Amino acid sequence: MKRIMISAAAAIALLVAGCGTNDTFVRDFNEAQQPLQQLLADSAGASDAAKLGQLATGLEDTATRLNQLEAPADAQAEFAAFVKQVDASAQAVRGVQDAQRKPDQLADALSTLQQQMSRIVSAEQALKTAVDG
Repeated sequence: MKRIMISAAAAIALLVAGCGTNDTFVRDFNEAQQPLQQLLADSAGASDAAKLGQLATGLEDTATRLNQLEAPADAQAEFAAFVKQVDASAQAVRGVQDAQRKPDQLADALSTLQQQMSRIVSAEQALKTAVDG
């Protein structure tokens, strides 16, 4: 589980560099995801149900905050895809949380979460490229 949580921290750590008219978006984006960054740092390696629940809630809250932002015109599709993946990651974490009570389902839930982390990394890279120009 530790590797997955570290992957989640790396995947969601989008601290893009501001450039030109994108500075405001970058600042607001980084502010919106900062509480999640702290939560990920505080719960790195945790696998208990309470910490997983907090992480899922943190991901959902981040998606909500991000949805309130307006991405630059040339990055709107990538931003929407990224936010969708943040929200999907919350569901994948909840899946692992639920599977802890059903050990026969845990391997599948962990696999799903790992696949979701790959998708969020791809979405993050696409967003970063679009924002950085």
